[in-house]
Amino acid sequence: MILCGLGEYQEFAEALFGQLAVEIDEEKEIIELATKAREDISGKVQFKELEEIAKEVIPIYKNKIEEFLGIKVPEKIELKFPELEELKRIKGKKYFQMKNQKNLLLNYLMQLQNKT
Repeated sequence: MILCGLGEYQEFAEALFGQLAVEIDEEKEIIELATKAREDISGKVQFKELEEIAKEVIPIYKNKIEEFLGIKVPEKIELKFPELEELKRIKGKKYFQMKNQKNLLLNYLMQLQNKT
């Protein structure tokens, strides 16, 4: 049993090809704009490395902390900028430590509740 005639399939195929043409044109335009943007900003905008920014900012904020809080901030402050994989490991360790601490606290509270 045929539910729709050949004309409907043809209309669908034409609409599909039309949509694909639009998508391809958009991709070409995006590539052209990205290339143009790269060419336009080259030499005008320079991005600094995180380490360089940190070296500039730390002394400023260190002084502000000392002035505001009245405490001495150690001279040797070390910032680490881990790669993405290492950062995920650090965050994972922190999450599981917090989860373990939560479980310890809940167990302690349950023990206190059982004693009363």
